[in-house]
Amino acid sequence: MEIKIVKSDDDFKELLPIVATKEFLQSKSDIFGWFVSDEFILPYIVEKKFIFKRMIFTYSVIVRAVSHDISQKEFLNKVVQLSKSLNIDFIYQPYAFAVFEDIPAGCIFTKFGSYKVDLTKSEDELFKSLHSKHRNVIRKAQKNGLNIYNGIKYKDESYNLIKDTLIRQNQPYMSKDSIEKMNELLGKNIEFYIIKNQDKVEGSAIILYNKHEAYYLLAGSSMKTSAGAMNLLVWQIMLDMKKKGVESFDFVGARIKPQTGSKFEGIQRFKSRFGSTLKEGYLWKMPIKPFKYNLFRFVTWLYYKVNNKAYAGDIIDQELKNG
Repeated sequence: MEIKIVKSDDDFKELLPIVATKEFLQSKSDIFGWFVSDEFILPYIVEKKFIFKRMIFTYSVIVRAVSHDISQKEFLNKVVQLSKSLNIDFIYQPYAFAVFEDIPAGCIFTKFGSYKVDLTKSEDELFKSLHSKHRNVIRKAQKNGLNIYNGIKYKDESYNLIKDTLIRQNQPYMSKDSIEKMNELLGKNIEFYIIKNQDKVEGSAIILYNKHEAYYLLAGSSMKTSAGAMNLLVWQIMLDMKKKGVESFDFVGARIKPQTGSKFEGIQRFKSRFGSTLKEGYLWKMPIKPFKYNLFRFVTWLYYKVNNKAYAGDIIDQELKNG
C-alpha cells in the first residue's frame, strides 16, 4: 500500500465533510494536507507554538474505497511513520469530532464518542425521536414566543455569548480572529445563530456544514434562560440543516463515562435526548520526539500555574486519569 502526503483536495473533495476540506484546514493553519492511499484519506494541520511543532487530525479516517487488503490500523501505522518526514514533535489530540474507529500501535488513547442525528428521517420522525421532556419544553418555548435569528449579521452576538459562557465555565475559547478567518474561508458553509426572548439574547450557536454533515461547533447560553430556549434553538438548527440537504448532525464530542453529577454528564444528557446515536471510537495522540512532547506538557502546566489555574491536561489525559 502506498501512502502519499498531498496538498490539494481536488481529487476527492466530494468525499470530505466540511472539517476535512482545504478551506477548513486553511482556516486553522498555513501548514496542512492529507495522507492519501487508494483506500483512505486523513486530513491534518501542523501548528507551531513557540519551539513546538505538533500535528492535529481534523477528522478521522475517511474511507475512499472498501478494501479487504488493508485495515485502518495498518493505514494509521504507516501515517505515523510518514508523519516523521514533516519534522513534527508529536501528534496531538485530534478535534472532538474526529472519533477514530481504530488506533495505531504504541499511541496514547482513550475511548471517546460523539452524538449524531440522522437528518434523512422525516421531520415527524425526528420530532417523535426527541425525548418527551425535550418535546415539551420546545413546545413551551414556541408558545412563549422566543425568536430565532441566523446569518452573518448575528456573528458578533453569537460569538460574544459563546465567549462569555466559556469564560464563566473556566474553559478556553476560540479567538475572535479565528472566527473571522473561518467566516472568510467558509462563508457559504457557516451559520451564526441566536435565540432571543424579547430583546435578550439567551442562546447562540455556530454551525459548520456541507452536504455530508453539520457540526454543532460552538454554543453558549445566558446565565438565566427561558425554559426550552436552547432545546428550541438546536431543534430549529436541525430542521434548517435538513432543508439544506445535510445528511447528519454531529453534536461534537462525548465522553463515554462522564462522572456522575458533572457538567459533562448534563451536557451529554441534553445531546442524547435529540434522538441521537452515540458513535463510539477513540481519541489518540503520539509522541514522535518524547523529550519535546514532555517539555510541551511541562511548559503548559507551568503556564497554567503562573496564571493560578489548574492544568487538567487534554481530554485524553483527563479520561485516563478518571479511569
